[in-house]
Amino acid sequence: MLQACLTGLTSTVEPGTADLDVLEAVVVQLETRLQRARRSLPPAKKARLIKLMFLYFRDKPEIDSEHVSEMLALTA
Repeated sequence: MLQACLTGLTSTVEPGTADLDVLEAVVVQLETRLQRARRSLPPAKKARLIKLMFLYFRDKPEIDSEHVSEMLALTA
């Protein structure tokens, strides 16, 4: 990070397996909730929601379905 501040250069970091597991769990939770509610989201909105959910849940010990429901409700 210091290098990026000093030089403006950033390195590309491959996501770890744990990050990919969180991403997979987020997508599964979201799709399950959408199917149960018989809802769909436009692709751009769904992508933003997945990104938001991933960033929120990646440091949490588990995906909280209550928070998933709340985040999905905000898209209505």
